[in-house]
Amino acid sequence: MEYQVFVYEIDKDLLEDLLVEEAFGFEILEKKENIWKVSTDKILKGFEPIEIRKINYQELDFGELEPIKEDIFVILPSYALPIKIKKGMAFGTGLHESTQIMLRLIKDYVSKFDSLLDVGCGSGILTIASRYFTKSYIKGIDLDPLAIKEAIENAKNNGIVDLHFEVATPLDILQRSYLEDDLKKNYIKDEYYYDYFVGIYDVVLANLEMHIFEKEFSNLTKLFKKYLIISGIYKDEEETIKSICKDFNMKILKQLTKNDWHGFVIGKC
Repeated sequence: MEYQVFVYEIDKDLLEDLLVEEAFGFEILEKKENIWKVSTDKILKGFEPIEIRKINYQELDFGELEPIKEDIFVILPSYALPIKIKKGMAFGTGLHESTQIMLRLIKDYVSKFDSLLDVGCGSGILTIASRYFTKSYIKGIDLDPLAIKEAIENAKNNGIVDLHFEVATPLDILQRSYLEDDLKKNYIKDEYYYDYFVGIYDVVLANLEMHIFEKEFSNLTKLFKKYLIISGIYKDEEETIKSICKDFNMKILKQLTKNDWHGFVIGKC
């Protein structure tokens, strides 16, 4: 969209009089004693512009507004994607580097119709964040029933009622072809969170510790079709995960590092 900006050279006192009559936005380009050179998108009656500029709105660089916190209020820029997380026992408040790495990779690699599984979902922060990028089915699993309860509560606090959470391991998901009566007991559910989805996911998230990757990597590689996005790899552990990927015929598509913590996007060869 294109619009016009008018540049005037105008006496400062006259400008003040105009602003008293009707407030309008303007930018001061230059000051010469009492004569100011200003630009505005308003036509000033009785004044001849010295220049008329045509500006493409989409090309304007407005910069980035930093979030502002005042008392209980948080003012966010329009591009921000808010996630409300209640402090609890489960891991995942957004402060840890591995969580931050995962959030950045989710933004870059999760697409509109990708089904997604968050392994070791903790507080549900990554599960919730994924809803901004896909409209498809999303599930979070964790071994800790308390984590699942907190994830459900956090999802509700974010106004999201179509995420699914379950106490389960990657192997549980792989082995399921239907829900047995005894398996149903492992669900922590309510009217929104009960599901019968069975299948392999487009994207699998796993922000875990190295010893868990060593145990579960084989199962994780069988659960995804497009990407396995992982973090929680510290310092020289990156060499271990690279070796494991090679052993399972997986390829590393991207590596992201922050303060000695590593994240990877993994695909199939």
